[in-house]
Amino acid sequence: MPVRQLPEQIVNRIAAGEVVERPASVVKELVENAIDAGASRIDVFTDGGGRRRIGITDDGSGMTHADLALAVLEGVALAFADGMDVLVENDGIVGEISVTGGGARFAYWGQLLAAALNRTLTYRAGSEVGAALGAARLARLALTDESPQLVCTMPPITHVIEPDPSLAALLADRRGIFARLYRDLKDTFVEFVK
Repeated sequence: MPVRQLPEQIVNRIAAGEVVERPASVVKELVENAIDAGASRIDVFTDGGGRRRIGITDDGSGMTHADLALAVLEGVALAFADGMDVLVENDGIVGEISVTGGGARFAYWGQLLAAALNRTLTYRAGSEVGAALGAARLARLALTDESPQLVCTMPPITHVIEPDPSLAALLADRRGIFARLYRDLKDTFVEFVK
């Protein structure tokens, strides 16, 4: 079953801070989710009357692996956006953003990251092996008398990805919701870890 967007009424309740009133409401929501996922068996377990831990195990179809992967990528992209905001708020200067490493191989990651940051991303020749190339250049500098200007030349730009305005707007909305949820539920999560 694909990930579905929450109804506007629920989103508004979450935004208003009406997330968890009591453990029974959490159990009700999780059981409803399991039923929506087509579960024929649902096991509920609690610890501390549901105040310390609530768990649901079911045999429903839930999220696909692809849905989970997209959700994780979106979360990471939004975390990058948070990090960039902290840099800017502390007088950091964010110049060119070059994609390097394994993520440079996946077009969707670039589109998602450009939208989350609302910035243009630059791809340079060899960017998929950027970290290894950087390490090799450092080793070369350490073992030779060559100048950094000669060894550390910037590879040519192969292409750029501009942020998609509609995806950027969607991610900005989600980022606001996630920030409010985190703020509202942070203390609850700490209690679960204890």
